[in-house]
This record gives sequence, C-alpha cells and structure tokens, in this order.
Amino acid sequence: MNGNIMKLKKRTKVDYICSFICSGIAFFITISELVIFISSKNHPESRLLNCTYAAFMFLITLITGLLLLQIHRNGQPFSKKTVNMLRILAVTVMLCGVFPDVIVRIIANAVQNNSAMIPVSFLLEGKNLAIMGTGAAIGIISEIFIYGYELQEDNDSIA
Repeated sequence: MNGNIMKLKKRTKVDYICSFICSGIAFFITISELVIFISSKNHPESRLLNCTYAAFMFLITLITGLLLLQIHRNGQPFSKKTVNMLRILAVTVMLCGVFPDVIVRIIANAVQNNSAMIPVSFLLEGKNLAIMGTGAAIGIISEIFIYGYELQEDNDSIA
C-alpha cells in the first residue's frame, strides 16, 4: 500500500472514532433533554430547543463519522460516495439553522393552545444565518470534491 494512503487511514481512524463518540454523547443529550421536557409540568421551551439542537448534532456527527469511516475503508477521499455524503451533511447543517427554532415554536404553540404565527425575522437571527452559512460552505466543499473526483478518475485512467 502507498505510504500516503496509510497516513490517511491512520488520521481518519482517530477522526471517525471521535465522531462516533461525539455522536453517542449527542444522542444521550437528546434523549435526556426529551425526557426532562416530557416529565416537567410546565414544558420549558429551552429543554425542547436543547433537544432539537442535540438531535441535529447527533445527525451531523453521525454523518461525519460515516463519511470518515468510508474514506478510511477506501483510502480515497475523492469518491462519489464522499461527494454524496458531503451534500447530505450540507443539507442537514442548513436545516439545523432553521428547524430547531421552528419546531420549538410550533410545539410550544400547540402545548399552550395558541395559534401564533412564526415571524420571518425570527428565522433570520444571526445564529441561524451562521449555521445556514456553514451548511452552504460544506456544500461548496462538496462541489470542490466533485472536481477532485473527476481529476482522480482521469489520473486513474492514465496510470
């Protein structure tokens, strides 16, 4: 095996193990926040918000761990699977910028028997825009990986 591939496999092994550990922690936090939200009498919105963010962190770290595991197994970061997983990760991160606040608002209104609308300005807060911008940056990186994948195919066909 090529020395560069061995170095890549060593780096990605530690990375995917750390991602899966973080994923397990996020899953535990999601469950604990959900249990606290359901068991409390006044249903605090902050617990539900923590639960939804933790659920998205679980998904993000799980997808990242699977991506790193796939790179570790193949020894090639530029593959079609990598590009697809990066795109899924980008969409998940962008949804994380909008969904938690919307879900909390909808459930809080349902619990309180209230039918208030969700203002657009509420969704365009700084943290939400930053999270959606991070998702967009990951999407741009996936496009760069498409170019790297095509270069890899050209290189493999020449060699």
